[in-house]
Amino acid sequence: MVVAEESVFEVQRTLAELAAEAGPDATTACAQWRVHDLVAHLVAGGIEVLRLVRAHLDGEPDSVTTPFATREAPWRAAPFEGLIEVLGQSRDVTTALEILASEDPDARILFTGWAMSANELATHARSELALHLWDVAGDDPTIRPHLASPDLTAHAVKALRQFRGIAECGLPAQWVRRLGKAPLRLRSPGQDDVVINGANGPLALAPPVAGADCELDAADRLLILWGRRSLPER
Repeated sequence: MVVAEESVFEVQRTLAELAAEAGPDATTACAQWRVHDLVAHLVAGGIEVLRLVRAHLDGEPDSVTTPFATREAPWRAAPFEGLIEVLGQSRDVTTALEILASEDPDARILFTGWAMSANELATHARSELALHLWDVAGDDPTIRPHLASPDLTAHAVKALRQFRGIAECGLPAQWVRRLGKAPLRLRSPGQDDVVINGANGPLALAPPVAGADCELDAADRLLILWGRRSLPER
């Protein structure tokens, strides 16, 4: 069952409201990105997912994901108000994913090198939105419950194995070198541990056992996995 449209749309709408309040030229936690750039990134990414899902539903063969710079360029040049309207009102992507889950539940859509199910794509969309909410608004207490959701941590563990070309994929190796041991366990109350198996090994989820290396709030752990916070010193 794909993640309910409302759960994605509510985060999407919240982000649109906060971005509009901040204004297009406000800085964000994403290096060298203004709010305008961040919203353009999200709108362009959503439209790319929509293109790939619709192509699959129309029986077309898989195509290569359009590179970030190519798909984002026209949206970075678009008026900010129009971007906010698209982000805050469009349900097209989640509706397409609901159709895909219903008509072809075993389908896998190749997105940035990862063949994802409709459910995984919906979770990926929610993860992107939640992280970028933090990039715009920081440690607002209303944002932390989105970041603390266990399925977003599980998604991050998968994504950091699959999206080999993004900067965050190199973080586990840096942590192992800095702390001088592996495996490393990052623990959050009531959730599985995130295990870093070695400098060249993948991340994994595992039931808690004695001897966690770091214990921290689930929202902070997700922010660490995506490079928004530093790993705490032991």
